Parts: sequence; structure tokens; C-alpha cells
Amino acid sequence: MQCSKRKKCNDFVETREKVYKRENIENKSNKKLYLKLKRRNYKDQIRYYYYKFLKGCSRKNVKVIASDTTYEINKKAEMIFKQKALDHMRKFYIKAKYTQSECTLEDFQIFHKSYKKSSLVQLKILCIGSGN
Repeated sequence: MQCSKRKKCNDFVETREKVYKRENIENKSNKKLYLKLKRRNYKDQIRYYYYKFLKGCSRKNVKVIASDTTYEINKKAEMIFKQKALDHMRKFYIKAKYTQSECTLEDFQIFHKSYKKSSLVQLKILCIGSGN
């Protein structure tokens, strides 16, 4: 992930994170950042799972571009993922990325539950769509 352009939204300034293609993660510096986010505190873990969510969006043909905010990503992904789960994930991601307050275990658990729900809803849609 990498910070890029800034955009003002309501009461905070949102910076965007960049989704790297798999071959770019093999780059040593990108891989370090990826692994760092996976193993750190609850803030970093929330950011890691949001990163995984963004990768999942791109795999499911949700066009996420560098100028998209979390709100815009939610609007694009609501056709595939459950809206309530997306809203919870966005709320805790904003807390993790843009505030000075620490995220608690409870925050991470709620975020992770929403992350899993969004994945389960997406899997149900695929099963129903394939006739299984």
C-alpha cells in the first residue's frame, strides 16, 4: 500500500492506498510493508484486511482506481458485497488510518466479522449465480 493523492471528506482528509499487483509484491520493499501490516497492532491488522478486501474487489472486477475514496469503493462494491458489512469495515478502517486513537481488540473483531460476512455474501452470490 502506498499513500497518494489527498481528498477532503466531511470532517477528515482521506488519503488513498494503492493496491499492488502480485508480481509487484515480490519487490522487497513492498513485501516488507505487506508483512508489517499483517503482524502488527490492531490498527495495522485492520489496514491489512482492508487491503485484502481491495484485492478481492479487483479480482471480482470492481474497478478500484487510485482516486477512489473508501466511500466510492463502497458504492462500487455494494453490488457484490453486503452493504452493512461494507459500512462497518469503512468505519473501522477510517478510525485505524486517520485518527490518533488506538484500535481495540473489540474494534478489530467487529471489523474482521464484517470482513468475513462480506466474503460469505459474495460466495453465496457466486453459488446462486452458477446454479449450484
